[in-house]
Amino acid sequence: MFLSLHRGGLKTVPVFMSLCLTLAIILSACSDESTSSSVGTTSTSSSVLAPPPTNDLLKIPTIPVRTGISGGTVSGAKIKEADTLHYYKTTNSTSFEYLSLLYAASLTRRNPLTLALDKNAAESWTSDSATSTVTFKLKASSKWSDGQPITADDYVWTYEQARKAENGWYYATGAFYQAAKSGSEGIESYTALDASTLVIKLHSATFDMVTRADVIEPLPKHIWEKLDWNNPAKNPEINKPSVVSGPWLLKEWKQGEYITLVRNPNSSLYPVPTLDSLTIKIVADSQVALQKLKNNELDFYSPETTSFASFENLSNVQSYRWTPGRATFHYVGFNFRKPYLQDIKLRQALAYATDRSGLLATTGAGLGRLQYSDVLPWHPFYQEPSQKFAYDSTKALDLLKVAGYNASGTKLVTPNGTDLSTLRLAFNAPSPVYSSFAQSLKQSYKQLGINLELQELDFSSFVKLLQNPNSNYDLFLGGWQTDYDPENFGEIWANVPELNNGAYRNDKLLDLYRMAQLEQDSGKRKALMAQIQQIESTDLPYIYLYAELGSIVINKRVGGIAQTYVGVSANLYTDWYLLNP
Repeated sequence: MFLSLHRGGLKTVPVFMSLCLTLAIILSACSDESTSSSVGTTSTSSSVLAPPPTNDLLKIPTIPVRTGISGGTVSGAKIKEADTLHYYKTTNSTSFEYLSLLYAASLTRRNPLTLALDKNAAESWTSDSATSTVTFKLKASSKWSDGQPITADDYVWTYEQARKAENGWYYATGAFYQAAKSGSEGIESYTALDASTLVIKLHSATFDMVTRADVIEPLPKHIWEKLDWNNPAKNPEINKPSVVSGPWLLKEWKQGEYITLVRNPNSSLYPVPTLDSLTIKIVADSQVALQKLKNNELDFYSPETTSFASFENLSNVQSYRWTPGRATFHYVGFNFRKPYLQDIKLRQALAYATDRSGLLATTGAGLGRLQYSDVLPWHPFYQEPSQKFAYDSTKALDLLKVAGYNASGTKLVTPNGTDLSTLRLAFNAPSPVYSSFAQSLKQSYKQLGINLELQELDFSSFVKLLQNPNSNYDLFLGGWQTDYDPENFGEIWANVPELNNGAYRNDKLLDLYRMAQLEQDSGKRKALMAQIQQIESTDLPYIYLYAELGSIVINKRVGGIAQTYVGVSANLYTDWYLLNP
């Protein structure tokens, strides 16, 4: 499982949950892989998403087909800079994006058009649920950028370093089985039978055990084994890697300004790039990126939805949109430690008073779909909710009055006399998206007699607030970037307060999630997920707002663009090219 915590436009990590076992940023794998004894070369699944309706997303004009043209460079931009190029020393989203271009030897990856599990460094695999074991056979053609073969020893050596407590891998507790941790489902052992065979034993057989076994991104043992794992002053490979497995090589990283990558002529797991180089520049904000795109100083950028229209209106760019297999969804969270927020009637009234469609149309620029549970609205397991709590302030007031609240529209008092005229809403700032949400909620909740006191916090302070059970807040704004498999979201609810910040508790929900993880039959899992969605859409652990579509703007001089479920760079930019380099 792979989830990113999204706080007001700041996507921190891939965050491993207790049972979450994938670190590939752009192409990771979770599928219906495991039967009693199954063999995989290319896996298909009933969970595979169907192509989006042609009338649902923006139609893209035909771009000329490449005719042997190669060379040139394209440049993109980020606001947040990377902190390191050590795969096992970061929780930084930009670092992982850079690293995914340099290191690309995960055993499996997603087919970008179907989201089926596909081979990458592994030529094939077998999984045995009786022994909770997965065996991978490596491709003989896989090699490092220096021409040396990528072998099972590279994976095992990297695993051994990542497992050492003194090396401090942030995600180790989720990746590896921890006997002292209740519910731990990680790797128990990781061995090489020979140079091309890996045998990985997990603690138990979940439906996605192949994915949970595929956790290690190997580093080249022949380069790293005599170097310091932790200290960049003693190990130049940490921030200036010279030997990699991905399609790109590092040319220069000037931290705070740009990173430039060049084509890896020995790329074996992905095609050799058509472009000569790829540069990512660090900019102060979206307005700087807008001007650079306008002046043809940038070729691509993913703006926040609040400013997307300004970018889309540029005459020299084409906008692209897609329904991502892993999408960010936004929500209003509750602090369930407050007794009054445990009242389902109050939560339902607040849901009625939340104009989700309005938020999507304005703040979200229409680039999303309304969401009602942990399951994305375009996922095949999605179940239409029986009750959507569409925006209706009159229904909200009526519901409260029937429940015994003093709800005059100017003041709100609970049946036992607690004054709710002021509630505290916490959110990460600066964030155009969440600031807009907060102002909208402040206006709409006034109709219930609630004054929202807005607590704008920097990211670090916001996380500390949410993870401290004694913090004084009522509501908060947050978001998650989902896993491909919604069955794994139960790991969020099981981890209080690190992930389940508001301390929502529903034992039936946790049991259903646990059953879904252990169920091998996708049809039965879908039925379990239907029960989960029914609970979440009515009990409201969150007020789910909407899931974002993927979106980007790209200069019209760039070809090779394809909208897929993993975005427009499914092949790590190797198929991008310039029409006139």
